[in-house]
Amino acid sequence: MKNKVKIPMKHLALSVGFVALVSCGPDPLARASDAPWSSKENSIKTLNESDARSSKPTLVDSKIVQETATRILQSSLKESNPRLRANAIESLRYAPRELLEQAVQGGLGDANRGVRFVATMLIGKESLCELSLLLEPLLLDESESVQAAAMYSIYKCGGNVDLTPIAKMLQSDNPELRGNAAMIVGQLGNKSAIEMIRDALKNTPEMITPIRRRIINLQMAEALILLGEKEELEVVRAGVFSSIQEAEVTALACQIAGNLHD
Repeated sequence: MKNKVKIPMKHLALSVGFVALVSCGPDPLARASDAPWSSKENSIKTLNESDARSSKPTLVDSKIVQETATRILQSSLKESNPRLRANAIESLRYAPRELLEQAVQGGLGDANRGVRFVATMLIGKESLCELSLLLEPLLLDESESVQAAAMYSIYKCGGNVDLTPIAKMLQSDNPELRGNAAMIVGQLGNKSAIEMIRDALKNTPEMITPIRRRIINLQMAEALILLGEKEELEVVRAGVFSSIQEAEVTALACQIAGNLHD
């Protein structure tokens, strides 16, 4: 007989969520009709049935859950949407190492720069240093973000690489590059970079839209926190309570708070 198990968080990170579209009942006119959509008797019956069901223990085989999620993620590596491919590679970091290596190796040659960036960063983050020889060509990638990721992973794997171009990227007019450079500087862990980040915060180009500015500021705040500037947590916490028009800011702030275990 299978035992009831608690799925570890790393397994939950592999799971796939489904959104249920729930009807909220009839329109106001229907509520006043002679044939109401619900009744007290039916409602009580439904509640009693729900209580009975909820009292029964649910048996979950975590191995089956993980295997199923892994298959879904591997299938997502072939999706036409690059966001799905990038997220699948990122999530496979919780799968068996050989599967992650295969996904990362495929991602390094992806046509989309975002997918290449994620795959390149994972080599350093997950110490997949047996793949580090594949990073050399990416130092000349058409995307400067990918170049920076290659520098990061080569450095993390003990290779000789010049990191000074990343400082220039922090001052870029390209908001994507600025944010990615800040994230990489934080991951590198060199506290001497604190002043570089603060200087970049003071000199954000006016052409960058307000919402992109907030996103960059969050990325830079995370980098500063990783470098020991804990007071920057207030920037992240404030981002959680952004307006509905800035949902992307809220989402990023929540993600950063989770990454920092705040």
